[in-house]
Amino acid sequence: MSWLSKKIDEIKEEARFRAWNRGFDWAAGALLRDEETPMSIDSYASGNDKDRFDMGAYAACKQLIELGIIENDLS
Repeated sequence: MSWLSKKIDEIKEEARFRAWNRGFDWAAGALLRDEETPMSIDSYASGNDKDRFDMGAYAACKQLIELGIIENDLS
C-alpha cells in the first residue's frame, strides 16, 4: 500500500469517527434536555441509512439507559 493510500484511509477513518461522535453528542444532548426520547432516537437511527452518525446516536441512547440516567421506553 502506498503512502498516499494509507493517508487517504486515515482521513476516511477520521471522518467516520467524527461522524460517530457528532451522532453521539447530538443524541446524548437531546436526551438529557428531554428534547428527544429513546424511542424517537431509535426510530431515527433505524429509519435512516445506518451511517456512523446513526450508530453514534444509538450508542448514546443505549449507554444512557444502561447507566440509569434516562428511562428505557424501547419496547
